[in-house]
Amino acid sequence: MIITQLQPIAVLFNIPEDNLPAVGARLREGTSVPVEAWNRDNTVRFATGRLTAVDNQIDQATGMAKLKAVFANKDDALFPNQFVNVRLLVNSP
Repeated sequence: MIITQLQPIAVLFNIPEDNLPAVGARLREGTSVPVEAWNRDNTVRFATGRLTAVDNQIDQATGMAKLKAVFANKDDALFPNQFVNVRLLVNSP
């Protein structure tokens, strides 16, 4: 049996390690870091959520760091194993 939570739902994604300083700076500000989930061709935004975790290890083979975002998903737009493009919004509006 596999139980998957849909509301809220978590999305795991990777970013290049070169982008970690900007993410860290936003997190140190104590502000919520917005994250958007988009369809494959970046024409439909499924949901907006927030960054909840940054892994403390970098994959040595790829130079990527793992991050986790959580989305309320009240409309069930996101589902397990769905492919989404993630936009991590680190620049202040």
